Amino acid sequence: MNGEMDNDKRLEAAMNSLKGMQRMPADPLMYDKVMNRLAESTIKRNKMRVLLPRVAAAAVILLVINVATILHFTKKAAPAEPTDISQVITEDMRSLSENNF
Repeated sequence: MNGEMDNDKRLEAAMNSLKGMQRMPADPLMYDKVMNRLAESTIKRNKMRVLLPRVAAAAVILLVINVATILHFTKKAAPAEPTDISQVITEDMRSLSENNF
């Protein structure tokens, strides 16, 4: 009970200390400042909307070029038709005998 009365007294004292306060007038240019910031942020967003598709297109083009290059060089590095080891050895022996080694 004593604690509740003490809290009530503190609350009453705090409320009494606010009696002489007046409302602070707002800055007359605050609205203009806020609207200018909003306009600047929309301009930046519009620039990003233009830039983002270009960056994405460049990334896709680079990806396609890389994949095409990898496929091109892996096809060249693939072994010729004979995959049977005996055929490969036979062709090697023929090329060696033709070159007089």
